[in-house]
This record gives sequence, C-alpha cells and structure tokens, in this order.
Amino acid sequence: MEQLPVFLHHTYIKRKQHHKFELDCKRAQTTPDTAVLQIDFAENYKYSEANSTQGYHWVNNQATVFTGYVWASNGCKSMVVISDCNEHTKHSVGFFLKTLILPKILEHQPTLKTLVIYSDGAASQFKSKYTLSHTMSLQEFFGINIHWCFFASYHGKGVVDGIGGTAKRVAHDFARVPGNRITNQSEFSTLVQKKMPETWVMTATGEDIDAFRERFEEKFSDPQSIKNITQYHVFRGSLADLSQITVQLHHNTTKPDAFHRWCGDTVNTPTVAREVRVGSIIAVVYKDTFDLAEVLSVNDQEYNVKKMEKVGGSYKWPSVPKRSLVHDNFVIDITPILCPADPSLRLFKLENDNEVCRSFDAFKAQYFEV
Repeated sequence: MEQLPVFLHHTYIKRKQHHKFELDCKRAQTTPDTAVLQIDFAENYKYSEANSTQGYHWVNNQATVFTGYVWASNGCKSMVVISDCNEHTKHSVGFFLKTLILPKILEHQPTLKTLVIYSDGAASQFKSKYTLSHTMSLQEFFGINIHWCFFASYHGKGVVDGIGGTAKRVAHDFARVPGNRITNQSEFSTLVQKKMPETWVMTATGEDIDAFRERFEEKFSDPQSIKNITQYHVFRGSLADLSQITVQLHHNTTKPDAFHRWCGDTVNTPTVAREVRVGSIIAVVYKDTFDLAEVLSVNDQEYNVKKMEKVGGSYKWPSVPKRSLVHDNFVIDITPILCPADPSLRLFKLENDNEVCRSFDAFKAQYFEV
C-alpha cells in the first residue's frame, strides 16, 4: 500500500492526458488552423510467402511499420510509413516527420498553424532532448507551432495500433495464398496501398535514414538536457521564440513548470516552490488519509521520511520505524504544528488539524477528478 501515492499520481496523469487528447481531437476537426497527430511504431512485419520451405523460417528479413493518424478539419487520415531500416530510433522518427509526414499533413491542411503530436514516452524514440530539440527545428522549417504531448506510461495505445495491425494482417492474408509472396519493402507497400486506399502509404529506405542521421548528429550533437524530463508530459514550442520549450507536468497545470533552451547557454530548470528541510515534519497522502512524517533526507523532489503512527486523535512514533520514499506531489502540508498531548512526550496532537484536513480534501478533489 505504500505505493498507493505513486499509483494515484500515475492515474491522475493518465486521466488528464487522455481527457485533453479527446478534447484536442474534437477541436482539431472544427478548427482549420489546428491538427492533432498520434504516432507510434508497430511491431515489424516479417516478409513471408506461401508454401515456403522449412529453412525460410530462419530468414529474418523485416520491414519497419511506423503508423500515424491525423485529426484535422479537412478530414481525418491514417498513415503508414514502411521502411527497410529496422532501427526504431530518434533518427528514424525525425526523418519520417520532416520528410514524409509533416509535408503530407500541410498539403492536406494548408491553413495549419499549430500541430499537436501525441505519442508514448519511449526515450529511444520520442521522449528525449534530441527529439524535442529537433522538434524546435521543425517549427522553423515548416513555419508552424508544434506541441508534443506524452501519454502516461503504458497508456499510449490508440487508433494507430489498429492501423499497423490492419496493414500487417492484409499482408499476411495475401501471403497465405499459394503463389503469393512478399519479400521486400516495395511489394509490401504496394499491397498495403492497394488494400487500404484511404490510407497514406509512404516508404523510406535505410540509405535515406542513414544520410539523415549524419545531419541530425551534426546539428544536435549535444543539446541541453531537460532536468527531470520523465516527470513532464507536455512540451510546447512557439514560433515566437524558437529557442524555447515550455514544459508542463500535465495538461491541467495552469502555469509552465520550466523553460528549456535547446540552443544558447541559459537553462532554467524547475524549482520546488516550497522548501522542505531535513528534520522537518510534513503531511503526506497515504491510502485514504494522510500521515505525518519526519524528513530524513531530500533528493531533488523526493523525500525519505519516517512516518508517525496515529492513535485516536493523537500521533506517536512507532517502536519499529516506518520509512518510505515520498514525492513532492504528495506532500500536502509542510507546516503541521505538533504539540505534546501528554507529560511523557510520547503522544502529540496536531494543532492546525483543520488546515491540514482542508489541504487533504483539496488533494482528493484534484487527484480523483475524472
């Protein structure tokens, strides 16, 4: 049960991101200057042919299947990028976006001014300082604002998974017929385009991606790091300042938590607005109530604490210390006032109990909001 605060935070992020995703998709279908794009890698497709020999099982020639779906006022479109390069890296993502996907979207929606990209948070593919720095470059190249939003961990599924599954299914069904075969990227993409005529089918060769990788590494060899990048789920770019990314914990935050400059020397990192010191008493959310705890150590926004035990309306230190790690998001009060409740100094009462209870009620209203 000690992991409940972590689970609550995860659930809160998941709900906020998906709620905003649904709103953005609806808004994009009625707003000419805004579009929403969801992207993801599907599992590779292994080339096959009917009545193949037993040894063909050990031939591992595959095609990368990168899928996307765009919501726009001119119509919603599905897309598939098929590549013979099997590396699912930031370089492939950068090439697909710059060379294939964004030009296609702008052709489909010429009035586009803001593109909101949604994806999972895979660090090797999407959520990294390199990809976000390249995103700022895409803004300047295409002249549009680009926001990149990440779903909570393990909650990145969507319509794109169905697109990739359909593309591979039609290929498998075709290759099962005697005499049919799919042995290369060209045959695979031609079949998918024939069977899925309403889908944008694009191809990319390994040579093109290798050439793009060299240019990518040269331009973004060492971008500035974004501190605590895993904690953030919203990254907003703006044509007004191409050197700056606004970073937010989630869509519901009213103010940006940090600014990151991917070029230049200035980097403003997020700071905790309140100061929590070692030895201080704090109120933390635990299960369906809150606990009082003493801070043993501070590591950025995480605190190693020793919890008190509640006895009736008082608190005491347990005979066996109860220690746990608490994130700052679940600290509801840093100024609880403890006073002795008996002459032995074993029991303590919370003087400002009403204030702490109000903070806890506010936390529940926020984190359990649908």
